[in-house]
Amino acid sequence: MALAYKKTEDGLIEADEKGNPFVYDDAKEDTAPFGLDAIHLFSKVPALQQEAKDHRLKTKEATEALLKYDPIKDMEITDIQSALEKVKSLKAGDLTKTEEVERLKKETEEAWRIKLEAAEKAYDSKLDEASQTVKSKDDTIYRLTVSNRFAASAWFAGEDPKTILTPGIAESHFRDHFKVEDGKMIAYDNNGEMIYSRERPGEPANFDEAMSSIIDAYPDRDRILKAPAGGSGTGFNVGGGRFSVKTKTDLKTPADKAEFIGEHGLDAWKKLPKT
Repeated sequence: MALAYKKTEDGLIEADEKGNPFVYDDAKEDTAPFGLDAIHLFSKVPALQQEAKDHRLKTKEATEALLKYDPIKDMEITDIQSALEKVKSLKAGDLTKTEEVERLKKETEEAWRIKLEAAEKAYDSKLDEASQTVKSKDDTIYRLTVSNRFAASAWFAGEDPKTILTPGIAESHFRDHFKVEDGKMIAYDNNGEMIYSRERPGEPANFDEAMSSIIDAYPDRDRILKAPAGGSGTGFNVGGGRFSVKTKTDLKTPADKAEFIGEHGLDAWKKLPKT
């Protein structure tokens, strides 16, 4: 920008109402002239110079502070330029290698996922197989421990069973009262309480003792019980005919009483005459 004075036709410098000469930018056409207060501008120069100096000092201080945390402050400009050139010259092959690594990574992850799923399926299959084996063994143990008791009990089998139920029907109806725990048969009543032996207090009842208690509590017991062979006149046979019972006095010991109740039921014992 080059300022020139605006002059009259007589070659005199034109001035505004304050006496400041009109100037204009002679490098541009159609520039409107304006009054130039040269004295005022000159007085501003020192202040502007000081302001510029202050800005330079603050910029220098800020730059030095930033350089303390600048990881590349010790690098030569040539090192920086070299690094930039290496980034610019990164070949397409390098990008292809990176893409190949990512592809292999994804394929590996997918392969492991498939193997893991296969291992889980194999484990589940083995677990099901083991569960079936355990169930089969449990069923065998139950059959040997409980089912055979139904098949051999005087309540349901033999020449003169005490009930009209066959062993199979009796087992299907009363099997839930019996469980095998630690290889032993344990009987439970309708309330889920263990049935204890009357003959051996404190010990679990054997099968016939438990069935006597279960049938005594059965609502339709009278419908499933058979009348004693020979009627009330011939009495009850106990212990496979070891002795006959017509009255309560025929039961000489607590063991006889327990054996009678075990074979014929508590209700039958209650109905016996005292003498």
